[in-house]
Amino acid sequence: LAFALRVVVETAAALPLASVAVPDGPVAGLGYAAVTGTVLCLGPRALAAAGAKGRELRSRVRLPAVRVPAFSARHAAFAIAATLALAAGVVAVLANPAAPIRVRALDVGQGDAFLVEIGPKVMLIDGGPDPARLLAELGASLPPWRRRIDVVALTHAHADHADGLIGVLERYEVGLTLEPAGLNPGPVATAWAERIARAHAERRVVSVGARVRVGDATVTILAPDGDPRVDVPSLVLRLERGSFSMLFMGDATEQAQADLLLRSGSLPTRVYVPPHHGAATPYASALVQAVHPSAAVISVGAQNRYGHPTPETLAALGRVTTYRTDRDGTVELDLDGTSLVVRTHANGLPPPRGGFLPHAPPAG
Repeated sequence: LAFALRVVVETAAALPLASVAVPDGPVAGLGYAAVTGTVLCLGPRALAAAGAKGRELRSRVRLPAVRVPAFSARHAAFAIAATLALAAGVVAVLANPAAPIRVRALDVGQGDAFLVEIGPKVMLIDGGPDPARLLAELGASLPPWRRRIDVVALTHAHADHADGLIGVLERYEVGLTLEPAGLNPGPVATAWAERIARAHAERRVVSVGARVRVGDATVTILAPDGDPRVDVPSLVLRLERGSFSMLFMGDATEQAQADLLLRSGSLPTRVYVPPHHGAATPYASALVQAVHPSAAVISVGAQNRYGHPTPETLAALGRVTTYRTDRDGTVELDLDGTSLVVRTHANGLPPPRGGFLPHAPPAG
């Protein structure tokens, strides 16, 4: 029975217009309150007017009398009370506007895919190497009626970060796409551009200093910075909302890491995603010291042929609590007040094929 219900719900959710995006936030809430109050106040009067018209019509055609209640002071009092109750709800929302925040490191094998939920807003950072696996992870992580992803960010055009996003652009409504200035050219970048055009999504090229709002959270772009010595520019993103922050290093090259350390004031972050799936880098210890995280997450395939994460990276993390998708499955991070709650194997899916990658990514 549960399986049948799931099939019905997922099928209905996939139908056109199964979900409709509506504005949210305090201003929209006040607007909804005003509309609701107007309807409550004027609705009984409109019914009374309709009743008068009905009585006039009945007098002409001599139909049996039907009693229609007239608008009265009691109706007005009810409408005012309902409007005040709704306004009180809006005030409560304004007094405590913080939306729940959840980040999942999706278990997509040897690649990166991070699903960020800020209240009703959804952001996806990279998509791993396998569209089918990513869609399965999203299906297990999001409710079936959620068919929109507000922001999709591609850190760079390598297969282990980009291929899964092709399926997302085909199956989900996407509001905005982000990519680094100087996106490395090739078949992956070409497919990315073509799918964005077909999806009619907004395409934005960003570099250091750019900011994007996702709900009431801010995503700040820390790289690329235009350094010509960086051959494959990768987005480095810092997500922040209240006491929660998370740094996504993408596949920042060693030169990009060195550039970041020169302006390390922006690096301290609560949760850290090391660069390139925990690959070896001479800056591993310096980055951990600059970021000073309380937890780290590494998205990596089981028994991958690259040896990720390397012993050097794990040694640099030292006593930092570290989660790995090859060992812990999909890792879910929830902010409960100011406390960070982490859950492993969060969506119950079986692991992907060990270290799955359709083809080896370019070096770098």
